Amino acid sequence: VENGISAELAAEILEKKEEEEALYPVFWSEETGVSIKGEASGREAEVSLLHVMGNAGILFPSGNCLGTEDEKGCLLDRETAEELFGFGNVIGQQILYGNRAYVIRGILEEEEHLMVIQTLETEEQVFLAVTVKDRQRQPGEIVRILEGKYGISGNTEEWALFYGMAKAALLLFPLAVSIWLLVWIY
Repeated sequence: VENGISAELAAEILEKKEEEEALYPVFWSEETGVSIKGEASGREAEVSLLHVMGNAGILFPSGNCLGTEDEKGCLLDRETAEELFGFGNVIGQQILYGNRAYVIRGILEEEEHLMVIQTLETEEQVFLAVTVKDRQRQPGEIVRILEGKYGISGNTEEWALFYGMAKAALLLFPLAVSIWLLVWIY
């Protein structure tokens, strides 16, 4: 996103679900080098903090239990959770960040040193990225809606293509190894 999106504009877009061209985006911005503390343990860790507004499940389909209005919850990666609290179930433990306490609602298995929190419309957050998961529309149509209707412009990336290519490579790898073994044996 070129100029950033205010929390107020992001909330306005998220509320327009009944419209014909409604989008279901998640707005986000990353803050690096953030110090957090486990309330019960007193241990500290440094993470990247992802401020989101909208359905965080679009960004993190597994391990997401963070509601769109959950101002007191957070998602945390497994490694940081173990660093702060040791091994075991950390769901429900509290993380201190700034002058607020956040309750761990879910664990992110694939991420490292990451904490995710919801941003409310009243906060002064500016989002630098938007992710839209929409299987019915082509990426160009989504860009047209974002630019034409909301004045949001910037660089776009089509992750479905990359995901498909990676999946194909993984499926072809056993075949390539089998052919190589057959050639090598004979």
